[in-house]
This record gives sequence, structure tokens and C-alpha cells, in this order.
Amino acid sequence: MTAALALAARILTDLHDQRAEPGRPLRAQALADQWGLSRSPVNSALALLHARGLIAHAPGQGYAVGRPFMRHQGVDPDAHLSALLYQLDPSGAGTPPSLTDLCRAIADDRRAGVLPGTFSEAQLQSRYGLTRGRLAALLGLLQHDGWADRNAGQGWTFSSLLTSPDALLQATRSRMLLEPAALKEPGYRLAPDALARCREAEQRIVDRHASAQDLHERGVRFHQTLAAASRNRFLIDALNRIHRLRTALPHGAIQDPGRTRQQAAEHLAILDAIERGRLKNAATLLHRHLRAVHDALEHSLALTAVHKPLDSAMLQRKTVDMLSGTRQTVIDYPT
Repeated sequence: MTAALALAARILTDLHDQRAEPGRPLRAQALADQWGLSRSPVNSALALLHARGLIAHAPGQGYAVGRPFMRHQGVDPDAHLSALLYQLDPSGAGTPPSLTDLCRAIADDRRAGVLPGTFSEAQLQSRYGLTRGRLAALLGLLQHDGWADRNAGQGWTFSSLLTSPDALLQATRSRMLLEPAALKEPGYRLAPDALARCREAEQRIVDRHASAQDLHERGVRFHQTLAAASRNRFLIDALNRIHRLRTALPHGAIQDPGRTRQQAAEHLAILDAIERGRLKNAATLLHRHLRAVHDALEHSLALTAVHKPLDSAMLQRKTVDMLSGTRQTVIDYPT
């Protein structure tokens, strides 16, 4: 069952990445040839996809794409794919890495020098075990987000975004402009269940010791949730691009529990203002929160060679006087 789930997840991911149109035939033999398998496991995977309502089946005609896999503008592709994979298997067994996970791995390898500044599609496909569809989706996302550009001849070239500390500051200044603007959109509405989930996440951070990864992911989810409630696909798309950059850049832990609680309190104050319908006040609080993030980050980067490639180990070793006035290890990218 696990093998069938894993293969079904790979097929579903490929259909999503290729934006497969309804009615496209899904031939077991063609898929078996593509994956280098026999028809038996492919048929099991297709049957599982059909049982979950993810593809269609007609007697005498076989399996076919039964739903549009086109991604809508303003919808984060990882979130869309995650919803499909959850429908396939809520346990997450056999789920392939998301595009965000792949981007993070690529950014880490680029900073470590494992990936050169100029690279080929074959290098990425081989190193990360990508299908043709997944490779195309990944390259499209890298180009869309400004991480890499196709060369005039052959190959691709990485942008300096992944190694320049200036990108961190530019991203934060962009968020200071865009995120408060999202709260001012006509008809802005944060659904009660989304607001409750954000509030619970902040309370969990306060109540227990959280890892750097937990802190970072909670921050990304919080800010993406607030922006999504604007329903402005242009704002959402721009902010999703910035958040993917944030996710790929190194981040360390805030060691001072007081600073962690302060950030949680700022998030909760923003949620309180939104819940009371005081959106202008919420936008002001959000801008103030992001300004504090920017200033703390600027202070920490000032202690390094700002115009040299980002050394995450160095940044995580640095200590600075933060807004609370205490000495603490700086988070590379506060939330």
C-alpha cells in the first residue's frame, strides 16, 4: 500500500506540475515506461487515485484526468499541491518534497558551493531525482521568483539573491509596503477559523520551547494567512514569492525567550485588531512589527561584511543588542 501511495503521489505531483487538462488519457503502459516500472504497480497507483476521486475512469476507455490541474493566479502552488496530496493520503506517506523544500535544498547547496553559478537542467534533475514535469515546474518557479534565468545559449544562471544579505533587507522592506496594504483591501476578511488557528499557533510558541524551524514556519504561515484574506491575487502572488525566498534563506533561533514572547504578543495584537474590525489599526501594528524585524536584521548584518556572500554560520554566532535591550543570539531572518 505504501509503494502504491508513493507512486500515486508522484503521478499526482506530475499532473499538477504539468497543469494537466481534463480528459487527458492516463495509459498504464506509457506511465510504466516513464517510471521504468511494470504495469502492475502503475495500475495499483491509478486505481488508488481514482478511489480518492483524483482521476476519472470510464469502462472500456481506461483512466483519464478528470479535473483541471491548472493553478489559479494568486494561489501558492505548494498549498494547492498539498491539498491534493492530503486528499490522496492524509497521513502523508510517500509524499514527495514540495517545491518549497526543493528550493530550500537548492539555496543551501548554492551557498555551500555544491551548485555552481551556472548550471544545467540535467544537473538539477540528477541531483534531486526530479521527473521531467517536476523539473519544469521547479525551473518555472525559480525563474518566476527571480532566483535563476535561462542563458542565451544553454544552461541557467543563479541570481545573487541566494547569496546576498541585501536580499534579506530588500525582502523585508517590500513586506513593509505590501502586507499592511493587504489589510486595507476592500472586503478584507480573515475567516474566524483561520484567525483561531493563527492564535493557537502563537499560544503554542509561548507555552513551549520552539525550534528555529518551528519559529520560522509559524511566522511564514501567520503572514501568508493575513495576506490571503485580502483576496487580491497580485498582492498574494508577490508576497508568496517573498516568503519562498525567506524560506530558502538561512534562519537561526532566537535564544532569548523574552524576544520570542514579544513577537508572539505583536502577532496576537494584530489578530485582536483584525477580529474587532479595526483594520487600519491592524495595518499600523503590522507595519510597526515589520519595521522592528527590519531594524533588528539590519543591525545584525551591519556586524558582517554586508557586500560579501551570506555566511549563515557566522550570522548565527553573532550576538547583538536587540530591541529588548538584552544580549541574545540573533535570528538570521526574524518573523
